[in-house]
Amino acid sequence: MAIGCQLQRSASRSESECLVITVTRLNGKPIVVNAELVRSVEENPDTTITLINGDHIIVQEPMAVVVDKAIEYGRSLRRMLPLD
Repeated sequence: MAIGCQLQRSASRSESECLVITVTRLNGKPIVVNAELVRSVEENPDTTITLINGDHIIVQEPMAVVVDKAIEYGRSLRRMLPLD
């Protein structure tokens, strides 16, 4: 189970319904990132996540993986909305 899932997962949620994205720094340590704070993701050649406050996080995952995790994060939020 990913670290992010352990932090913010209810008993009724599956592992694929994490509310944060977990990525790996270049030194091999995992880090949990709030997907709502991501401004951009670039590959040059390392993947760099730029947050809205200007901080940069360089990670091992390819850009496409980070983007997929951010998209799944957004989908998990929409699943939590009540159906009216």
